[in-house]
Amino acid sequence: MALDFLILYEHVVREYESILLLKAELARRGYTVELRQLLDRKKLKYFTLKKPKVLVSSCMYDDEAINSHVYNNIGVCNKVVNLHWEQMLSDTQEEGAWFNFGGNAKKCVQTCWGKRTQQRLVAHGMQEKNCPVTGAVMMDFLRPEFRGYFKDKAALCREHGLDPDKKLMLYISSFGYASMTEQEVKELSDMAGEDFTGFAGTNRTSMEQTLAWFDQYLAGHPEVQLVYRRHPSEWNSPALEALAQKRPNFRVIFADSVKQWIVAAGLALCGLLLAALTLGRPRDVPETSRDSAPWPVVRVVPAWNGFQAERNVY
Repeated sequence: MALDFLILYEHVVREYESILLLKAELARRGYTVELRQLLDRKKLKYFTLKKPKVLVSSCMYDDEAINSHVYNNIGVCNKVVNLHWEQMLSDTQEEGAWFNFGGNAKKCVQTCWGKRTQQRLVAHGMQEKNCPVTGAVMMDFLRPEFRGYFKDKAALCREHGLDPDKKLMLYISSFGYASMTEQEVKELSDMAGEDFTGFAGTNRTSMEQTLAWFDQYLAGHPEVQLVYRRHPSEWNSPALEALAQKRPNFRVIFADSVKQWIVAAGLALCGLLLAALTLGRPRDVPETSRDSAPWPVVRVVPAWNGFQAERNVY
């Protein structure tokens, strides 16, 4: 029997909760849906008996991505929807070709969290009908209807060896390029047709200064526990390991979704603001600057001193 929707995902903590919600809603409407990790061994059934009518991808930038997500998994498919998880971009990224899609990727449906993204894609040659504004599905979990869905602070702290009676702070890192080697940055630049060298350098500088600031603050505030939520690409960082060994109140934890930690934390320090703003949690708002500025793109303003920077929300 043919399948209606096949949803591919890359990162469990970033995507799985949201696509389960999509699957449940599609099933409620009478559709058949399966989920599969992009790098799983290819399944012949998706080329034959269970060939889906619609393939839902996690990213879709160019013809190479179409080969990776579509042809290599199910063969030819004329209905492709991209959930488009990477929509919080720098000024340079917004202006470049890579994040505005190329080749046949422009013919796919590229979901947009807001009008700004839709307008940018239309300005770069996409048809408006192919970039609908859907909102961000992961934000639905922060609606009042989902109250009670997440673990409370005490349960989450016990699960991860934290003290539920101490103040809990959360930092959501966007330093996805900081851990890349020069060779990895070069390979990414060659693949995308854009030079990410400057952006990676800014990422490293920002991360270095942020960790130095955390070190200084945590040394004087042993009553505070800071959970550092790393970026999915930030998987090999000696600097994080060193700070975790130096400061017992600094923990790098990747388990559970970002939304779960925002709900549990008393304060969210965010490189990416969307979830914290939607939830309305007390938070420290980072400044963002253009890539050409002499200071790091992300600077965290000390919330414990009562400061709040002007925010740019996408």
